[in-house]
Amino acid sequence: MNRNRFCSHLLLAIAAPLTASCASTASDAVPRSAGIADEYSPSFQRSFATVVPAPPVNRWWATLDDPTLTSLIDAGLANSPEVSIALARVDRSLAFAAEQRANRMPTVSGSAIAIESPISRDRPFAGNQQGVETTGSDNDYYNLGINTSWEVDLFGARANNARAALAETEVARAELADVHVSLAAQIATAYVAYRRVQNETATLQLVLDLQQEKLSLQRTRVQYGTASDAILHQMNGEIAQVKATLSAAEAEKIATADQIALLTGNVPGSLDVDLMPVRSIPLPPIEVSVGNPASLLQRRPDIRSAESALQAANARIGVANAQRFPSVSFFGVLGLGGSEIGDTLDTGNLSALLLPRINWSFLDFGRVNARIAQADSGAVEAAANYDRAVLNALSEAEQSLTRFGGQRQRVLELAVSSKAARDAEELVAVRLRGGTATRISVIDSTLQRLEAQTAQLTATADMVTSFVSVQKSLGLGWSEPDEGG
Repeated sequence: MNRNRFCSHLLLAIAAPLTASCASTASDAVPRSAGIADEYSPSFQRSFATVVPAPPVNRWWATLDDPTLTSLIDAGLANSPEVSIALARVDRSLAFAAEQRANRMPTVSGSAIAIESPISRDRPFAGNQQGVETTGSDNDYYNLGINTSWEVDLFGARANNARAALAETEVARAELADVHVSLAAQIATAYVAYRRVQNETATLQLVLDLQQEKLSLQRTRVQYGTASDAILHQMNGEIAQVKATLSAAEAEKIATADQIALLTGNVPGSLDVDLMPVRSIPLPPIEVSVGNPASLLQRRPDIRSAESALQAANARIGVANAQRFPSVSFFGVLGLGGSEIGDTLDTGNLSALLLPRINWSFLDFGRVNARIAQADSGAVEAAANYDRAVLNALSEAEQSLTRFGGQRQRVLELAVSSKAARDAEELVAVRLRGGTATRISVIDSTLQRLEAQTAQLTATADMVTSFVSVQKSLGLGWSEPDEGG
């Protein structure tokens, strides 16, 4: 025991100066954009009148006030395979982090040893001149014991491994949040596209009916000589174009419904009945809360992922630096045993052993320095990835706000055009009742109104899609584990 105590003191004497030198070798890479939230404008550059800096709503789809859309997004977040994959990655990273934490602790195992002598107990011992039989039990050995081993983490290798594993767990969690954000935006975008093409299909059917009625009226005019055959050929061409557009719209509607089914974890065709009733495109609120750039940088999952990846990379620098110094470990044995099986229960037969061990690859021909260089480069890359994520987030937010503002203005202007077309249609209808206009004139005015209505429908769909892009760029659609939806 005195020898073991001497070895322990010797190891600590060697380790003390090395620990001090190791502490000064690790350095963390710092991204250039670390303080950008303080330097950037307190509000977004592309904000406009109906965008307010109030804290945004996390479940932004509820502000569209469409129960079908809300149920679809909730179902997607619960059932999508993409979410299941991301959850599995989180669980795997949590298990790996638990393993790295456990690696810092000693390992303890039990052992049982039984060595039976090959000499028969019934055969006389050849070396016994008196010919007396002996059992040969001195050649048997039995032992029950506990073995333990522990590598002392003097230079932080295992602590930094655990730190890196914990940071990688946060990366996995951020990726799960990013799946939530992207999935909610994809479902909403597909839903808006479905409602657009659904309403467009209904409008195209009205256009087709009106065109066919107009063709019938033109045939009558040709028969009476008040119109030429050329008008009939023109009308037939227009009707063929409408039919082609209608067929394409019907196919797009089915494909979009299948896309929504896929995003929500359902088989194709399973949502056809729920989506069948024709409904208008849901509209965003009059005022949209977007917060400020600082809150954006704290909330976006891709930025949180990049930040955690940088923390993991910095921790790996510490792991690599620790390899410059010796590893110190202890191996201990505590057991009971002897030549009889009953000796394993006799505390008088206690045996103990403590073995310290130092392993130091002081001549490795540059391997450790190469690993440190790799870790340093990995941290520099992670810092650059963080800078890219921050700049990309700010750019996406500004661009989406610009598009949303432009699309909102476009909808307002097309609404004026659509109203003018309705007013013109009503005037022609009044003239028809007064006998100063024909049915063909009424059909033409109705077709113009439907054309303006379709343009407004497309613009509305683009506006709502831009609204969805704003919410995605703000990193909305996920919650911390202890938050509500």
